[in-house]
Amino acid sequence: TPAQVPDWNQVFADPALPLMVDIGCGVLSNSIHGGAIA
Repeated sequence: TPAQVPDWNQVFADPALPLMVDIGCGVLSNSIHGGAIA
């Protein structure tokens, strides 16, 4: 079943403001789990 799309007007007080998404690069997680850093 697909996820329900939220009503962004209820989620954010002002949905017109910019949204910053930090997806990271995974270097710390990769090094913690023993992976090589490229």
